[in-house]
Amino acid sequence: MNLTKTWTTIAIFSASEGRYIPAPGAKITEVQTMGNPSIQRRTVSVSGRKLLQVKAR
Repeated sequence: MNLTKTWTTIAIFSASEGRYIPAPGAKITEVQTMGNPSIQRRTVSVSGRKLLQVKAR
């Protein structure tokens, strides 16, 4: 996995499914980021959509 130091969207929250679904072209999954100290995570809202973003520390 090769993450950059800029924020990258990896998942989009699906209200109908109640979970994050992988974004097209994502290099890593949400599960792979959990507990990994070398990856920073954040949630942002853009035009009413919740996005999960990650970057390398």
